[in-house]
Amino acid sequence: MKFEEYEILTINPEITDTFSIRLKPKSKKYVPTFRPGQFYHMKNPDYSKPNQTRQFSIVTTPKTRDYLEFYIKPYGPWTKALFEKKPGESIWLFGPMGEFTLKLKANNPVFIAGGIGITPILSIIQSLHEKKSTEQVTLIYANKSSQSTLRKKHIQSLFQTNPAWKLVFLVSQSDQFIPRDEHHGRITQELLNKEINIKTTSLFFVCGSKRFTENITVLLQNLNIPDNRIKKEVFLPPYPGKTK
Repeated sequence: MKFEEYEILTINPEITDTFSIRLKPKSKKYVPTFRPGQFYHMKNPDYSKPNQTRQFSIVTTPKTRDYLEFYIKPYGPWTKALFEKKPGESIWLFGPMGEFTLKLKANNPVFIAGGIGITPILSIIQSLHEKKSTEQVTLIYANKSSQSTLRKKHIQSLFQTNPAWKLVFLVSQSDQFIPRDEHHGRITQELLNKEINIKTTSLFFVCGSKRFTENITVLLQNLNIPDNRIKKEVFLPPYPGKTK
């Protein structure tokens, strides 16, 4: 794989357990062309094992030409070391890659995200918003708490300007104060039946942890959604039994 050097523009906390990082190419004026929903392989030259890589989904859209942005949860040594880096330092990227993308025409797509799994979905939805898409978009975004809901106000602003779009926030922890714009509980078959028009939806995009993605896939299959209408992106640790 041919990696290219990028410079860190900014690196900042977003919520309690997630930070953002913006990168611009060192040798090019613009970032390479990519499709919303794709990801990059990333290497940190200052890490103790500089050839180790991690994969992160792009949050920005192709309309943003000057930089790429990623949201990252610092689970373990690699991601924690990345969070300690400073603007001006280098990161190496290989990509873009992945098929978790939207075709030119997809009738009424439904996006179901768990936690940090919102990142590739956010890129797709932002792109649809920029293009003033006439698709009837639905997003169901589940988190443990309100505090772990990433870019909530930004997501709300995207949906408020599109009357045909539907947004559902879910919080699972029972000891949390639940704002009026969020629902308490988990994603169930009953909730999907209530919030989604199964007959008019052509594609379902599901992204989150392995357990989350598997659970949502079973719920959709129980609603007689064929596998070829379910696109999945699973966020896994880089090696079995180890964390990022």
